[in-house]
Amino acid sequence: MKAGQRKGEKMKNLNTKFSILFSIIIILVVAIIFLIISSSDKQRKLEYTQDLIDQLYVSQLSQIASCFGRDLEYENFNNYQQCTSEIAGASTISMLTTYEEKNDLTDVALYGLYKNMLNIEKRDLIIENTDELRGIFIKLFQDPFNKKVVEDLVNLNSKIMK
Repeated sequence: MKAGQRKGEKMKNLNTKFSILFSIIIILVVAIIFLIISSSDKQRKLEYTQDLIDQLYVSQLSQIASCFGRDLEYENFNNYQQCTSEIAGASTISMLTTYEEKNDLTDVALYGLYKNMLNIEKRDLIIENTDELRGIFIKLFQDPFNKKVVEDLVNLNSKIMK
C-alpha cells in the first residue's frame, strides 16, 4: 500500500504542479493581452494628440491668412499685433506637427517672418507685401506639406530683411 500511496502522492503532486503551471501560464497570457491593449491604447492617444496639434497648426495658418487680409496700416496697430501673435503661435507649434517632418523649413520661415514683423523698420515692407503673404498662407493652409510655398515665404522673408 505504501507504493500505492506514493504513486497517489506523486500523482497529486504532479496534478498540483500542473495546476500551478497552468495558472502561471493563464496569468502570463492575461498580462500579455493587457499589455497589448494598453500599448495600443497609448498609441491611439498619441495619434489623437498628434492630430490635435496638426489641426491647431492648420487653424493658425488660416488665422494668419485672415490677418493679412485686414488693414495693417499704422492706425490699425492692433491688427498688426494680432497678426504677429498668430505667426508666433504657428512658429512655436510648427515643429511639433507631422508637416514639419516633411517640410523642414516651415518653422524657420515662420520664425523669420515673426522676427521681421517685430522689427519696426520692416513694417512698411511687410504692409507692402500683405497680398503676397496672404496668398502664401492661404496656400500653406490648403497644403501644409507644400515645400514650394515655404520656399516662397523664405524668399519673401529674405527680401524683407534686406
